[in-house]
Formats: sequence, C-alpha cells, structure tokens
Amino acid sequence: MIQAGNEAKKAGGIDNLKENSTGIQALGQGLHALQDAQGHQGVNMANHSISDDITAPRSDIALSVTESALIVTEVLSGNGSHLTDGMSLNLSGTNTDQLKTIMGAINSSLQKNEKDNIKINFKFND
Repeated sequence: MIQAGNEAKKAGGIDNLKENSTGIQALGQGLHALQDAQGHQGVNMANHSISDDITAPRSDIALSVTESALIVTEVLSGNGSHLTDGMSLNLSGTNTDQLKTIMGAINSSLQKNEKDNIKINFKFND
C-alpha cells in the first residue's frame, strides 16, 4: 500500500489514478492480497474458492482491512480528510518500517488539517 500511496500522491490523490497505471495496479494488487490474507487466513491458490470470496466467514475482517487500506493509502498520498475521531484502522500485517511511515503520514495529516483531538484505534492482529 506504500507504493500505491506514493503513486496516488504523485497523481494528486487516489481519485486521480489512471486506469492501468502503476498506482492503480499497486492499489488493486495490495487490496486483493490483504483481502485474501484476511478472508482466507492465508489459504494457498490450490485451496482458493470463488464462493469463499463471496461468503467467506471472515469477510467482515477482509472488509475492515480494505477500508483501512484505502484510508491509509489516502493519508500516504497527502489526503487525511477521511480521518475521523473514534475511527478504527486495521493494520494487521504491517511491519515496523511500514507502521512508522503510516504513523508519520497520519501525524502530518492531522497537523495539516488542525485536527489535534482525534482518537484513532489501531488493530494489529485478528
């Protein structure tokens, strides 16, 4: 998602990413990987099921990760307009370096938008 965020920043935001661009491909690939990892708990392709994609018992977690990834990508692109008080971001699978980058971008965004009283809940594991 870091690459997608950087590409979105260059383009002026997620909504400005062009069809088949590096940024939109990175965003799509990143989202799909997160959804599969969370929804199927890392099931390999041999055990992948289209019906599970639609009705996976962990689909709520996959949705949470998708929403969080889109917010994080926006923040990394310089847009923190969707950061709201009390929101939850599911950062499962984030490593230390990625977390530092994300936290720095969130902090910058909050300062830029003069939102100093926002509480964000972070989730790192299921």
